[in-house]
Amino acid sequence: MASSIPGLRPVPLLKGRVNLMRFFGDPVGVMTKIYREHGKLGAVTAHDSSMVCAFGPEYNQEILANSRQFFNWADLPVEFPEGSPASRFGINLTAMNGGEHKRHRQMMQPPFLRSNIASYRDDMVETIEEVLADWPQQGTINLKDEMVRISMLVMMRCMFGLRVKEEALALGQMSLDFLSQAVNPAVMALPLNIPGTPYRKFLDFCGRFEAKFIELIEARRASDAPPKDVLGMLIVAADDEGTHFTNEELVGQTGLLFVAGHETTAFTLIWTVTLLAQHPEVYSKLQEELAPLQGEAPSHEQLAELKYLDAIIKESMRLLPATPNMFMRRGIDPFTLGGYELPSGAKVILSPLITHRMPELYEDPLAFHPERWETIKPSVYEFMPFGAGPRMCLGMGFADLEIRLALAMIVQRWRVA
Repeated sequence: MASSIPGLRPVPLLKGRVNLMRFFGDPVGVMTKIYREHGKLGAVTAHDSSMVCAFGPEYNQEILANSRQFFNWADLPVEFPEGSPASRFGINLTAMNGGEHKRHRQMMQPPFLRSNIASYRDDMVETIEEVLADWPQQGTINLKDEMVRISMLVMMRCMFGLRVKEEALALGQMSLDFLSQAVNPAVMALPLNIPGTPYRKFLDFCGRFEAKFIELIEARRASDAPPKDVLGMLIVAADDEGTHFTNEELVGQTGLLFVAGHETTAFTLIWTVTLLAQHPEVYSKLQEELAPLQGEAPSHEQLAELKYLDAIIKESMRLLPATPNMFMRRGIDPFTLGGYELPSGAKVILSPLITHRMPELYEDPLAFHPERWETIKPSVYEFMPFGAGPRMCLGMGFADLEIRLALAMIVQRWRVA
């Protein structure tokens, strides 16, 4: 049994530090280099098994299906004061494993059951209509900004019940500011709790951000209205012993849902519209399929019949997945992978992007060819835009509905080029 995994060469004297910096700065580029030079298994730094990349459906299944052997790796790059608002935003599914993860995931499932997903359709359509009404009949739009606005406003309405656009945009912007500050290199490099430092400014911002969340939660707890949005359903959710989420848990979990759901949905819309603009023949064929709708948003029954729209979305998520390298696991005990021995705590990084572009799985993998989906049926470990295994994306159905509605409405009314 081998113990030394080949990988990228370390920089003399600095060992693997430079490779780690390169990985976190350009994960797709580094993973692609490892795959091209070393195949389906390679280390971020040669002969250092503490962090390895594994590619392909066999490794995807081996790692993602075995949640007892491999815990989710979501360690924060910097520590925050215990009990601070910043630390409480870390109370979410990505940071949980084992029984704690199972309990919280079960409690969070009700808003994302198929019957409840269907109930969000009208709010999604109304929100998308409001955004599209602001677009000029001719001219240009900033695609990134507009797709982010659609995703943000849909999340704010369906998650928190915020129907006033200004209020929803304000909270949405705070969420984006939180995300940008959380990954600010200055916050991570100098975690000094001193007035004026980026770290201290982030701690103070988290206090204001949490206060806004608590305000929404308390208002919802005081309401007698039946829960119709995600927050309302999470407030009444209980585990097998009848225990409900605390305010702190609700802040962490809803914060995760917004950041994860809003950003990935926006990216999928951006990539798909861009691909349609680059392939006018696909755009025209989709317009023909949508023509019977006569400009209206499709119903659930109509969405099920839009086969070409389905193929376009799948092909977009195959070629340009919103999370190209976001599946990271940590071995609980020593384990073997591809014939190599890895120590306890070794981290394994999986890539939907590289799996989705393997020529042995997809013919002409770099081509945007929606028609391929008329004949192929990849397994969940060959096509995994929402992950796979016990930790598959909880909001997959929510995102899928929003993406389909938004694209159907946009393509019927505008020609994007």
